[in-house]
Amino acid sequence: MTGLRQRFAEHSKTLNLFLRAFGLGALWCVCATAEHIAVNPKVGHGAISPYLFGMGIEWTQNGDRVLNPTTGKLRPEIMNLLIPLHIPVWRFPGGILSDYYHWEDGVGPANTRPMGVNPMDGTANANAFGTDEFIQFCQMQGSAALVTANYGTGTLGEALSWQKHFAAKGMPVHLWEIGNEIYLSEPAMPGAVPGDDLRIFHTASQYAADFPLWANGLRSADSSAFVGAIAGRFNTSPENANWLQTLAAMPARADFVALHDAYAPAIFSTYNYASAANRSTAYAAMYASPAATVQDIDAVQTAFASQNERYTPRAAITEHFPLFGGSPNPTQFNEELDQTRTISSALFTASLLQSLMRQGAWMANYNIAVSEWFGALVTDEVSGPVPTPTYYVYDLYLNHFGKQLVDTQITSGADFSTVTLGAVPGMTNVPTLDAVSSLSSDGKHVYLSVINRSQTGSVSSTISVAGQPAKTAAQVYTLQAPAPNEVNGSSLTNTTVSSGVSPIRWVLTTWTNKTGDDAYSFPPNSLTVFCW
Repeated sequence: MTGLRQRFAEHSKTLNLFLRAFGLGALWCVCATAEHIAVNPKVGHGAISPYLFGMGIEWTQNGDRVLNPTTGKLRPEIMNLLIPLHIPVWRFPGGILSDYYHWEDGVGPANTRPMGVNPMDGTANANAFGTDEFIQFCQMQGSAALVTANYGTGTLGEALSWQKHFAAKGMPVHLWEIGNEIYLSEPAMPGAVPGDDLRIFHTASQYAADFPLWANGLRSADSSAFVGAIAGRFNTSPENANWLQTLAAMPARADFVALHDAYAPAIFSTYNYASAANRSTAYAAMYASPAATVQDIDAVQTAFASQNERYTPRAAITEHFPLFGGSPNPTQFNEELDQTRTISSALFTASLLQSLMRQGAWMANYNIAVSEWFGALVTDEVSGPVPTPTYYVYDLYLNHFGKQLVDTQITSGADFSTVTLGAVPGMTNVPTLDAVSSLSSDGKHVYLSVINRSQTGSVSSTISVAGQPAKTAAQVYTLQAPAPNEVNGSSLTNTTVSSGVSPIRWVLTTWTNKTGDDAYSFPPNSLTVFCW
């Protein structure tokens, strides 16, 4: 679990800086009033970017356990779970790991590759999952690649030769991110965040001067290349406090801006997750946090628009996941790890994705797909891989939801308020139900996705779909668990409840809106997708 602990530590400074910007909020409460959800398929809000449902995979630990190091082949039991999701894009080769990764160390016969070093803890790792294995991994799924170029310790020439290698292997890479979180690096050894230290330190002015060279170099070799710049607003080292302003003012245009502002609840202090009341408070804060993420995206895009000829780059959240902390205390750390696998973490991810749909974001990459204990899409247990509740969130959005966002209005309704906790500011009047609607590509199907973030009770809402005749039946996919701390597979601590022989996954039923304005009761801790 050392690597997971350091993955959490990677973001502790970022999120603690975020916390300083906000004050206290109100206590958690739920106040139920009349609900009505109105869907108007004739009012469109643009295409939902497929890249919102991306993932990340790292070169270490045999590609996050997707590779069998004995055979050198991708594990079929893992691939059989990932392929049906149709993940559109995979980020590689990691987060901080990217700014130390030299791609040529990970090609050629496996037994001749040098060992790689994890810059966060100094441990040696076999370079078993390199570029060619990543290419095979993406090709098996029909996925695109987002490659994070090594800006920290690499060179432009190295990135260009990597680009050439991808093309020669039959998988040209069109999506490039220049560096990971250079804005967090410090001119010190060690840094406050493991790996974000003197070895990769660059100033904002250095990055702004270098970015055009890297972007133009990649675009010259591939005119379809999309090149993203990394941007921190509140989450920078003191030496790079002016990062965003410097980046926004540079004359070169980034095709997208990469942000890491969607980790929650991120409680980096002593916190007793064995307490049901504490868990409830943490879950509420986590559910409310996507509003802060959208606020940050808007602020970053406004900065670019105001300083660079009113140019607004696309927004890409190239890392996100439910982060409960990174405690040095083994007991609390295991509790934090266990919480990432709950239905509540899955509903947080769903809330974030729906917020990004409404915001018009272009890309989002869940941080890790397979892990032994962390709340990835798949928990790789001793008895075999187990899909988490988050796995089924992605299955619903990717396989049972539309492509064109349409108008959705919720009037009145239940809401809740939260306290400032971890990296999440206190908020009031957060809707208990969160809803988005869409149309299929051919316009023949209308979809409505509703999250009930109440942890204890059902919420009833009338539903109307403009132009939909009464007595029209809908297919209904429901992902739900009675308790917010339920997990699939084994529990790591007593802070979660194992679903046992009845795993949490979506269940298909039908529902007929007999009057065209009937009420539907959404169970607690649920994601419900209707298809008409």
